[in-house]
Amino acid sequence: MEDGLYISAYIAPPGSAPGENRSWVRHDQNMSAWLKRGTAVELVAVWEFERISGYKHHGVALKNKSAFHELLSELLHGVGLRISDVKDIWGTPGLGSGAHDVVATAVPDLPYHSRCHLLGGMLSDTRHFFEGRVLGLAVDDTPDSVVQRKPQNWYVGGYADHGSFELFPIPSPAKLYSAASRAFRMREGTLMALATASSARLAPDIGNPFTGLEIYSRHLADGRDADEEIARRLEQLVDQAGHEGLEDIDDRFSTADSIASAVMKAVQQTSVDLIAQTIERALDRFDIDPADTALAITGGYALNCPTNSAMMDRFGFATFLETPSVSDCGQSIGLALAQFLRRFPDGFSFQFPGAYLGGDTGRPEKMIAEFRPYISSVTPYAKETAVADLIRGPVAWVQGRSEVGPRALGHRSILADPRTPASRDMLNALKRRQWWRPVAPIVLADQMPTWFDGDRISPYMLQTFTVSPDRGHLIPAVAHLDRTARVQTVSPSDDVGLYELISAFAAQTGVPLLCNTSLNDHNEPIIETGAQAMNFCLRKGLSVLYLDDVRIEIDNHEAYPVRCPLPRRTSLFPTPTPGADHREDRR
Repeated sequence: MEDGLYISAYIAPPGSAPGENRSWVRHDQNMSAWLKRGTAVELVAVWEFERISGYKHHGVALKNKSAFHELLSELLHGVGLRISDVKDIWGTPGLGSGAHDVVATAVPDLPYHSRCHLLGGMLSDTRHFFEGRVLGLAVDDTPDSVVQRKPQNWYVGGYADHGSFELFPIPSPAKLYSAASRAFRMREGTLMALATASSARLAPDIGNPFTGLEIYSRHLADGRDADEEIARRLEQLVDQAGHEGLEDIDDRFSTADSIASAVMKAVQQTSVDLIAQTIERALDRFDIDPADTALAITGGYALNCPTNSAMMDRFGFATFLETPSVSDCGQSIGLALAQFLRRFPDGFSFQFPGAYLGGDTGRPEKMIAEFRPYISSVTPYAKETAVADLIRGPVAWVQGRSEVGPRALGHRSILADPRTPASRDMLNALKRRQWWRPVAPIVLADQMPTWFDGDRISPYMLQTFTVSPDRGHLIPAVAHLDRTARVQTVSPSDDVGLYELISAFAAQTGVPLLCNTSLNDHNEPIIETGAQAMNFCLRKGLSVLYLDDVRIEIDNHEAYPVRCPLPRRTSLFPTPTPGADHREDRR
């Protein structure tokens, strides 16, 4: 295998229409660029297509191969590379040498899609895979069938012991959440939050209809269609809850939300139990000692932070291997790592470089000139001023290259003071979210044990921790009803600027954390550029934007004529169906 530049593309084949070549099953499309030198591998960039097109959960194909090469050339130029240097392209039929077919057919009874998810986590730090031990689970909803038709088994686990690697089929609870999402017409993340937002719970005499339900594929063990059976049981549970089957009802919530909250508590408990049972079987099968084994959970269900933390707390794994792109939006990463493992089965070197692998902020000077009628001042960044701004109200924070994955991690964020519920209310209003939604905290990593019930790092907001009993009243904007919070830790090695800002906030307020939510409107992908951020601030009434190393004070909001997000790069793509979610399923 030559040294040089390789592209991994989890996209629909360029020029294909929905339904053609089964391309419609690829949503959250993305590409990544890799440099290989000997047995050392470097991830240079990850491009999520929804950030480029503005189509949420991007699921449409590029118009043709010319459009693909035009876009790839532009994206590579942005990171100082050339398309002429590309050695091969992996992951999409019709592009590159087709090397992905070799990996896909190597284990025909287990899904290629889930294996790539799995390796994206297990190989995120190859020292654990080749020099230690890693247990991995890839748990999503439905495998992609663009490269490989769906096999009998849909979900896969893996165990690596000093490079000796074995795969095995596993069940997945993602189907439970997908069914609930369809039934309640809410996204999975919203339902997960609602479960802990309200105190409503099912009456004790209502049994859990999902207990003992093992889901390995489309069909249950007795041949019944899994989706249909889960939907039937869920409908039954909702009916029971609606007929005086609730306890501890919170009058602030509607009856519908109370029922959804109670039912989702049962769904969540079933999901946690199913993952725990899967891990217990793997521990027995491979005689694993969790204390010297890393755990990696990937696939869309890995965004379920309470499950990740429950597994770490229950089994005591040595570490939790995290990447921010555990769902399909990072599938190109796993596709590439699967290729490198095939080429270098005896070992190669890779360590996930951190979240900030996306696009840059654009040309700040051009944006400032364009929006000059709405800007009262442009001054150099000063952290003391930034702290004062945060105490007054939320600010837009746009720095360097964007974070990859579905969650803002401090480069395309709205930051706010966590010490008052008003911050939560303002952020929910800005995002047009339900009033009860808490917002996530970014906390200094070295202060984590003081403010939360754990000392593990969580740089990509994939774990949940309980607020310390003596601290909860100090940070009401970030805690759920059960005092848990979806935490992001930050250290100087993660992002020195963000670390110093929070440190300055702590020096003045005594609180070493901030509220953080993604910088985007409802149903809009996370914002990439300074111009998109200015548009958001003007439409939403935000007065301060921190863009790279400058502070931009905004006024004259009422004169801004635009009432929707700025258009993004759509000329290379066909227009999607209006209102489409661009997801065939909900992995």
